[in-house]
Amino acid sequence: MTAPEYPSATILPSTSTTTTTPNININNTTPTYTPPLLTATPSKGHIHLIIGCNALAGARCTRSLEVGALPTVIFPEALDSEEVHLGLKKRIEDGEVGFVNRGFEVTDLKTLGREEVEYFVDAVFVTAGFGGVDASMISKTCARLRIPVNVVDSTSLNDLESQKSRRIRWLSQICEYWPLQKLVDLTEEDINNLFDEYSTSTSTPPTSSTQETETEKPKGTISLIGSGPGNPSLLTKASLDALLSADLILADKLVPSQILALVPRRSTLFIARKFPGNAEAAQLELLEKGLEAIQRGQKVVRLKQGDPYIYGRGAEEYQWFEKMGVKIEVLPGITSALSAPLYAAIPSTHRAVADQILICTGTGRKGVPPDPPVYVKSQTTVFLMACHRLASLVEGLVKTKGWPEEVPCAVIERASCEDQRVVRSTLKNIVAAIEEVGSRPPGLFVVGWACEVLKKVDGAWSVEEGL
Repeated sequence: MTAPEYPSATILPSTSTTTTTPNININNTTPTYTPPLLTATPSKGHIHLIIGCNALAGARCTRSLEVGALPTVIFPEALDSEEVHLGLKKRIEDGEVGFVNRGFEVTDLKTLGREEVEYFVDAVFVTAGFGGVDASMISKTCARLRIPVNVVDSTSLNDLESQKSRRIRWLSQICEYWPLQKLVDLTEEDINNLFDEYSTSTSTPPTSSTQETETEKPKGTISLIGSGPGNPSLLTKASLDALLSADLILADKLVPSQILALVPRRSTLFIARKFPGNAEAAQLELLEKGLEAIQRGQKVVRLKQGDPYIYGRGAEEYQWFEKMGVKIEVLPGITSALSAPLYAAIPSTHRAVADQILICTGTGRKGVPPDPPVYVKSQTTVFLMACHRLASLVEGLVKTKGWPEEVPCAVIERASCEDQRVVRSTLKNIVAAIEEVGSRPPGLFVVGWACEVLKKVDGAWSVEEGL
């Protein structure tokens, strides 16, 4: 990208104590958008005042502690009340966070802080309204005192900017999922092309530019392959051979970086630009890029996570290319639905415990949650693409389908990779556990009595890091 050019300026030694201010027309009523300044504020030793006792308050405490801040929570409920989030209660009891057991008072903003800043708090997070707390009043008072404030579900009251544009969200996903070497190798032209293509994409699927009546027969080939759960050693030999010999790799954004690192430097890698509201357009974009490359005689690999036919839309892509007159090769991958429980020491079947496995999705067509399955005691149920709506899924299982709250379960994230994490709990506590430790996608949710055959949980939940 080319930086904008500004008029050159010459800086001269000051010869006068007179200061000037910019000539700003404050009466200009023309509406303009003023973007927020992106900053990273050092928070070590700062006092963060967190108002509320719900799950979000617990999560705010966790984030504050991670950056070295000293969170203090304030709420009038008794500590043993069911309204107090379990993880938050534990942190208070362990002395990790400060606790004021009463309702919020305006003077708290000027008395609960550090001595170095005359006892003003450094930041305020309003996680829920309670006891007559006026979030608008808190926001206005913080603004007057120049204290950063964040109010849940109210962007107009937020001083701490929390909204992301779709472009920034997509770019952050690229930075997270692309291998570091691929990012390092990006040229200025590559970045320009990425942004130019992004700006022309829409949430409405474009009309296919390729007509079915084309007389010219495709010259190249395409292979639809599964990358397995994430560890490169679990790729099949056939899939690895296809990957190493491809001219163009079209990858889903959740394909692990360890797999993408295998892509040869001579090959072109394109990662799906899927985000909420653009999934269908991004899917068609991938298909059309593949078809164009095939017609140029290139070898294309469509790289998917897990197995292409297990909630991977593989059959849909097969039908699309078949309709275009292209024969597509499909190579299986090891699905995380079966391998992730194994890496988490969960036998999906076990005599006298589980004699059947059910694989479900937590995300239906167009994002609509599917109807959860009924409870079968001898069944291990694996939910893919469900962790982002874990709370509603668990509520549906327990309240709608009658699953007992004591049924053991686990969230398995980045299975088979070095940064694998397993959170074990029960249906009663798993939501609180994930809210406490945070989410680390991609992950899946396993429920059933087989979850405690090899490992049982002492307490509300346990967290296991690494393989």
